[in-house]
Amino acid sequence: MDCTNQHAKWFDDAHNLLAIAQGTPGLPLPSIAGATASFNFTGITHAKDAREAVATAETILSYAFRVEFVSRRTQIGSARHYILEASLPSGLPLLIVALAQHFDSQDAPREMAKVA
Repeated sequence: MDCTNQHAKWFDDAHNLLAIAQGTPGLPLPSIAGATASFNFTGITHAKDAREAVATAETILSYAFRVEFVSRRTQIGSARHYILEASLPSGLPLLIVALAQHFDSQDAPREMAKVA
């Protein structure tokens, strides 16, 4: 694939992200740069609200782009962050970012152990 096609696909993904955010109440304006696109939910102060907002964003974006998100935690400055990451069709990484403390609390849903 040549650079022109890759560049055009990046713009398609960026335009689609903006259109989805514009038409979806609750999704913030995405931050789109050359290397990543992200939806930032770190300003939400209540754990339940943060978990619901992240789950909603994950559902909307996974259906819209037919991608699967993978979770990870990382330290950014003095705060731990919970990040869901997927790769868009152009290869642009898409991140959904929230404070990790909202996903560590006792009332956060726990993953069920698989029964063999």
